[in-house]
Amino acid sequence: MMENSYRVLLVDDEPESYDLVGGMLMSSKEDRFTLDWFDNYDDGLRAVLRDEHDVCLLDYNLSEDHNFSGLHLMQTARKRGSRMALIMLTGQGSRDIDMNALEAGAAEYLDKSRLKPTLLRRTLRYVVKHRQDRNALEDLYSQVRELEQLKTDMIRIAAHDLRTPLMTMLNYANFLRDDKDHPLHDYQQNYVKDIIGSVRRMQQIISDILSLERIQETAAERYEGTVNMAEQVAIAADACFPAVPEHNVVMDVPDDKIMVRGDSAQIREAATNLLTNAIKYTPAGENITVRLAVENGEAIFTVTDTGYGIPDEMQKRLFSPFYRAKTKETRRIEGTGLGLHLVRNIIQRHHGDIILHSVYGEGSTFGFRVPLLPE
Repeated sequence: MMENSYRVLLVDDEPESYDLVGGMLMSSKEDRFTLDWFDNYDDGLRAVLRDEHDVCLLDYNLSEDHNFSGLHLMQTARKRGSRMALIMLTGQGSRDIDMNALEAGAAEYLDKSRLKPTLLRRTLRYVVKHRQDRNALEDLYSQVRELEQLKTDMIRIAAHDLRTPLMTMLNYANFLRDDKDHPLHDYQQNYVKDIIGSVRRMQQIISDILSLERIQETAAERYEGTVNMAEQVAIAADACFPAVPEHNVVMDVPDDKIMVRGDSAQIREAATNLLTNAIKYTPAGENITVRLAVENGEAIFTVTDTGYGIPDEMQKRLFSPFYRAKTKETRRIEGTGLGLHLVRNIIQRHHGDIILHSVYGEGSTFGFRVPLLPE
């Protein structure tokens, strides 16, 4: 069996402790232990912060002064970033001491009066391995967070850099389209129309990506605000439907407040996505019904249309990012494939569920349910 080597630091004001621990470690036939000893708070803290050892044994009663105790040294070391495995030593067993040590950042607690060579060496091996694994996980987590932040920054920078030239293109295209002094031929107007449409699609893609990024950033947050669902649905509908809509629109939304816990902008964004989808995938003259109801402690929002509908085999992938269910009727309809994915993310953050029922050739119902605000 390969011999493992451990550098052990002992911070204890009693020479007897050094003799006791040193004798137990030197008697090991399985592993090699190197023991360094400091008998006071200041030298001990400096040694811990140098991080040159695998593990430190700290005397709980290092000093009669509370501000220079082993417990205080451990707390200070942790606050100053020490990642070393720390073990608390004491001359008497006590549950309170044990708990105080663990709360301060100790990996283990040992009673000197009951210390045995096998127990000491086994504990040292265990806490060193445990601390190494924990440090590796913390490093990995830190790297992931840095990469996530880098990704977020790159997306925002790209979005910002793209928006300016896109806006310039859109302004000039509109100028060419509306220039009365130098009118374009019909085929040129069609070119300009295609340019304007492409720019608007790019702007929508950027908006969708940034919306997803914002939702993901708030994944760990708890929503403490309250939202009037009826108000947000009405706002979304007013923005989506013109004064003279191309469809037969029925609004079944109560005037009474329907309160849920969450973020009003995100709830409105989810409703808007479902409304605009219904408009895009429903031919002019067909029906769109917007309904908001309360049932079994939930607010239930649905948008039902008599549009193209979605084949069964495509429905299970509808909420995947960038997926679009293309049929012969819808293949020319533009979209990013992010809208429904965004809606699902929002509703999941609000502890709700997605509603979907669609029959190809007959129409669809999309919606969501979220818990009502407790009374």
